[in-house]
Amino acid sequence: MGKLKNHYFFADCPHKEPPGEWAALLRENGFSCFFDAGIYPGGGMFFLERALGAQMRYVDDLRDTFHAYCEPLVESPSQLGAHFAHWEQSPAWLEYFGRVCAYASEAGGHLPLVAPHFYPLDAACALMGALRFFELLADDREGALYMLECVTELYLGMVRAIRKTGLALVNPFGFPGGAAGDLNAINISPALLYELVYPLYARAAAELGGLFLGISPFDEDTMRNAAAAPGFTGLSFDARIPFETIDRLLGGRMFVMHNYVFLDEHGPAECVGGIYVNPIVASHSRDIEGAWRALSGHHDMCLYIQRHTFEEIKSTKERLMNNTI
Repeated sequence: MGKLKNHYFFADCPHKEPPGEWAALLRENGFSCFFDAGIYPGGGMFFLERALGAQMRYVDDLRDTFHAYCEPLVESPSQLGAHFAHWEQSPAWLEYFGRVCAYASEAGGHLPLVAPHFYPLDAACALMGALRFFELLADDREGALYMLECVTELYLGMVRAIRKTGLALVNPFGFPGGAAGDLNAINISPALLYELVYPLYARAAAELGGLFLGISPFDEDTMRNAAAAPGFTGLSFDARIPFETIDRLLGGRMFVMHNYVFLDEHGPAECVGGIYVNPIVASHSRDIEGAWRALSGHHDMCLYIQRHTFEEIKSTKERLMNNTI
């Protein structure tokens, strides 16, 4: 008999229960739940860039994730060194790390902290402007590598500083390690991605003890490389990669999926009833039923379900478990 597969369900919806009651309700209904201190980099977006001195701007009064951008900070790689040398004094880092230290003091080192997200290619693109960075990648490989190295050393420095407080770092689902992914990965070839960016992911995975990786490119070579690379404990994929291919190549990695709400009558990334509907994602987010049918019998799965009510979430989970979808 083969090994039983582990299926972890996570629920996200507006609720009024205090944290303790909410956690108890989740566990009673078979949902995974871990203590989340809720300490995230201020603003959430562009944390690595802001730690180097870049500024985040908003395009309108909504002031949220989907309406923000990062102003380019440098015009050449040589300008980045001065910013990198002083990241530990940046307001973005000091504000975040101050809250981390206060939490570590209260928790006594017994509770975990969700690690900041790692996105070296996206950060380099934001720091210089994506078009300029890709031109740099074509014309000055050493300069582009220097920028990626600065971002990686910045991230590893943050991880080491947090570790010194005694806190254990976990990914957003509570598993040991962290999470990584670059949306701009679709803009370079699979070979170049594997040559330049995957070694950076591997360094972060080694430092953190594992990494959940979101794969934006949709070619089979990229997926095969990710499934074979060391340190990646969970993977999510572009929706253009068919489930039969994922089933064949996933190996011992966990399949990770965010199942958001999509309503055709609303626009992209619109807040409706306390949650964002129609988020701009390229993953298999729309097809939790197809993912369950294709993969649940052969692979470990981590399924994050977001709805407007807990009853809707429970119903989705129950139908999956009863194979009625």
